[in-house]
Amino acid sequence: MADIREPILARIFTVLEGITYPSTTMKVRNRGDVPEKEFPAIVFLDGVEGRTRPLAEGRGRVVSPCLVELRPQIFYLAKRRDRPKEQIDLGPELSAVRALIIKAIFTDEELVRLVGGPRGNGEINYLGSDTDMQSGSTLEGTLRIDMAFVYPLIPSAL
Repeated sequence: MADIREPILARIFTVLEGITYPSTTMKVRNRGDVPEKEFPAIVFLDGVEGRTRPLAEGRGRVVSPCLVELRPQIFYLAKRRDRPKEQIDLGPELSAVRALIIKAIFTDEELVRLVGGPRGNGEINYLGSDTDMQSGSTLEGTLRIDMAFVYPLIPSAL
């Protein structure tokens, strides 16, 4: 079994590319600057990864297989609204896109298979979301979805 980190990240991005509501034109991976003229957009960042636990209790070998948690960042950037009356639609739009992304990720059979690993001990977890629709924020229509993908890392297979 080879390292599956990049196939997992690539599959997540492929799933995100399939999101079309509301006419999302731009989808990018590992790019911070997206011109406003390209909004609405989905931005996918590889995020962070860390060890969660060993796959089996061993003698403390450094190269022992373990489960790692990959926490990429998924952003949705809504098209900017110039008039306050148009901002009313931002909340429902962010909620709708959030639901579409979560459903698409959890129901993608290829992603579930990749994360599962040889023993079926991988996981996909929804950790929460954050928007700029709160006091003291920009109120522009930005959504961040946090998810964790737990998968086996087998150093000898790298």
